[in-house]
Amino acid sequence: MPLRSFHLLPPEYKQIPAMMMEQYPSNFDVDLNGKTNAWEAIVLIPFVDESEVIANEKTLYDNGLQLIDSDRKRNSIAFEYYMYKYHSQNVPKQLKSTLTNFTDQLHDFTTC
Repeated sequence: MPLRSFHLLPPEYKQIPAMMMEQYPSNFDVDLNGKTNAWEAIVLIPFVDESEVIANEKTLYDNGLQLIDSDRKRNSIAFEYYMYKYHSQNVPKQLKSTLTNFTDQLHDFTTC
């Protein structure tokens, strides 16, 4: 991530680039690769050592870093999905079609 994009992260994380300033240059090259427009270029951002970033983040948490609830919620992975199972023991019900060119199914043995 370029240094100028750190405003997208929680404010507490702005300390990480300060700990690793040599890995976050403010200027970097672009490769036009035969293109003429700057927006078509490939930005050549140097790779950052992930283990060092994680170690610096751990240092921040060890020193008392506390994220606000909205940041903690945004950083969590939360999703839900529906699972349908076939149960031959269930009493069949009719399944109405929502599509105009399909007929209703007479026997639906699924449960959500």
